[in-house]
Amino acid sequence: RGRIIGIVLLCWFFPLFLMGAVMVFYAVNNQVDSAVDSYEDQVAFYDQICTERLNHAVALSRAASYDRTIVEANKKYRNGELTYDTANRAYTIYLQDKYQRDEAVSAAMLWFYDDPDKGRRAVYNSKARGSFAQTNIYWNRHHETVAAVASGLNTAIKFLYLDDALYLVRNLVDSDYTPVCVLVLRLNKEYCFESLNLLPMAGGIEVQIGDQLL
Repeated sequence: RGRIIGIVLLCWFFPLFLMGAVMVFYAVNNQVDSAVDSYEDQVAFYDQICTERLNHAVALSRAASYDRTIVEANKKYRNGELTYDTANRAYTIYLQDKYQRDEAVSAAMLWFYDDPDKGRRAVYNSKARGSFAQTNIYWNRHHETVAAVASGLNTAIKFLYLDDALYLVRNLVDSDYTPVCVLVLRLNKEYCFESLNLLPMAGGIEVQIGDQLL
């Protein structure tokens, strides 16, 4: 009789145990799915912030192309309407005004196709992790690579990642769309990708811009 009661109880408890186990499994699985969905939402949100900050940097570079201050100053210098020093001041003032106060830009470099060695200008933004050393690194180590890329860009832009430096490269063109000079912005990576550091396991996140893996 005891064995019969044991078997009956087992037959009664086993379905309950199985049903409870299934309920626990689904509850845990739902929590995992919810956590994954939440994490994906966070990644998407922070990725959007990064995209907006990179787009802002692109817009900053585009401004130099659209307002034509640098190109027109160079044209007047070539036509004899401005002295070399006056044109040089115009370039430098423009770079300072546009890029020395923006948190997205650590440094800005400018050089001209018809005077690639003498016509070099640079400013840096210490509030955006910029330094004079960064401008030297560009001219001494990265300039030739950037120049080779810029020569094939025409009116397009290019992100270049060289030795932990992220550059945004753009040609400034004249009215005939002939490249006159090259604007190179060294971006403040810590600012542009700041939001990703807020994610759990941020150290395992890889960032890729076009064909550039950061």
